[in-house]
Formats: sequence, C-alpha cells, structure tokens
Amino acid sequence: MALRAHQCIINDFRLYGGVCIGTALIGNIGVGKTTLVQHVCDDVRVSSHFSLIFLSDSFSLTVMDNCDTRIALNCKYSTGNLGNLNEPLQTFKHKLINKRFLIVFDNVDSEKKQMLQVLLSNLKSCKPGSKIIVTSAQNHSASIGTVQPIKLKNLPCEKFWFYFKALAFPDADFEENFPRMAAIGMAIAKKLNGSFFGAKIIGALLKVHRNIQFWTEALRSSIWDLPVHGSSLPYISDFTNYFLSRQVSMCHVNMHTSKTYFENRALSTLQDVCIQSPPIGKKKLLDDKGNCLNLHVMLCKSVFPFHCVYYVAHCHGRGTMDGCGLSELSHC
Repeated sequence: MALRAHQCIINDFRLYGGVCIGTALIGNIGVGKTTLVQHVCDDVRVSSHFSLIFLSDSFSLTVMDNCDTRIALNCKYSTGNLGNLNEPLQTFKHKLINKRFLIVFDNVDSEKKQMLQVLLSNLKSCKPGSKIIVTSAQNHSASIGTVQPIKLKNLPCEKFWFYFKALAFPDADFEENFPRMAAIGMAIAKKLNGSFFGAKIIGALLKVHRNIQFWTEALRSSIWDLPVHGSSLPYISDFTNYFLSRQVSMCHVNMHTSKTYFENRALSTLQDVCIQSPPIGKKKLLDDKGNCLNLHVMLCKSVFPFHCVYYVAHCHGRGTMDGCGLSELSHC
C-alpha cells in the first residue's frame, strides 16, 4: 500500500507538471503518513526535480494590526537554505517566486485547515511545477488537495503479522518450536488492529518475557479496549500504563527528536519497570536519601529518513520492585 501511494504521488508530479497542485494524504494516526512523505522527499527523482523542499509539522498565519499577514513555519527538513521562519507572508512568497518547490504540511487538523487554504491561495501564482502535500488523519482535509486524495490504510493482517513477529519473537525458529505461544502472539497481533506503536511496546515485552502465562494474561487483559487510532501520545501513555509496576507512576510521555536530551540522563526501558520483570534482582526505585527516583523510560522510537522520534515516559519510582504477576493489570 505504501509503495503504491509513493508511486501515486510521483505520478501526480509528472501528470500535473505545469501547475501548482496540492495532494492530500489521508490516514489514521500511526498508519505511516509521515514516513511515506519523508521517503518521497528523499526520493532522488523528487530531490533532483525541486530546487526547494520544505517539510513542516507546525505553521500559523497571523493577521497583524496593520492588516499584513505573517507566517510562522516550523521546519522538520528542508533544502535550499530555508529553515524555521517567522515573517510577512509576502516575504515568504517572494522567496519562492522563482523556485520550483515542494512543501509538505504534516498532520493538518481542522484548526489548521482554514489557514492552510489561505496560504495555498497565495502560492498558486508561484513557479509552475511547484507542489504541495498535506497529510491529515481527518477526512475533511481531503478537500485541500487539487487532485484525488490518497488514502492510506492499515497493513493487511498477514503483513502486520510478519512485522509483529519480528518484534515479539526472539528468534526465527520460535514459531516452530513454541506453537502455542505463537498462536497467542497471532491473537495479540490481531487485537492490535494495525497499531505500530502498540506492536513496538508489547512486542518488546513479549520478547523478554518468554513464558506462556505472561503472554496468555496479556491477551486476556482489558488493554485492548483502548482506542487504537487516537492521538499517538495519549495512546502510547495509556497503553504503557497497563504494564507499569505499582511501584512506578507515570507523569507524562514526551516525544524527543534529538539524542542530546538523553546524554546526561539514565534511561530505563519498559522491561525495567514492568509489572512482571525477569528475575534479575530487585530494582532500586529510591535514591540514597529515600526520595522517589525520577525515571526516564524509553518506550519506543519511530525511524524516519531524516530523523528519529523517541517516545519517553517520565515516571516516579517508589521503593524497590520485585517481579510480580500480570494480574496487577487490574489496578490500572
């Protein structure tokens, strides 16, 4: 599906070479829209065609007291020496006037849609062959595009199963050697409903906890009642909470795009603070003065062509933690 969508975007560039077009890419959160557009931007056919490529995940238009409009853009990736900016819209338009550009507006919601339509109307007179891509989880954003929208769907069950096995099974022979656990794993994969975030989190735990009781009780837990296609951070936070020990309380989950955040911090993994950890001894969750430790727990990461996004839970630890039963899920 992603490969077909990739080619569809490239085809739109070729078919509508003489006009500035907009392509809307629609799909649930976590289905792969951002990954797809970054791969498109990284495609040599694209990078060689456009003199300026700009990918933004945040933008705003503000009408000033003098009736001029200012644009603010946050840059995820760019070529052509155009980074973050905050300037009059006419100045921005002047920078583009002689360039064949590709601009990607990522994760457009209903609040941004109206502002984006104003921006697009100002860019229509720019150099022929320029393109705009909009990604959104909301169907009404499809009307922003000037060509048929591209809709991304979840991976088919059989393909998602191969993805999940790579995360959850410790080796290639696991499915053959442990057929009962493999069957449980397949049932868990179906309950994930195509969630890459959920697959990464629970897959890592299953790989560490190679016992049928943990896998069975994970399958029977109420975690699967969570809405899969909500916003990514609340979903990851709620999903993770099901697996934290009683001695650990979560404050919030943040996204980080740079490893510099971790340089002076000790990172834990979810396996370190899980409700049922392997018997490797007690884990100290208090400092030497008896105060609760602040824990930074790496949950998962998303790998894109231009950067990685790290999802880190900020937690408090209380006392020491032994391995305990998955039945503690009921306390969440």
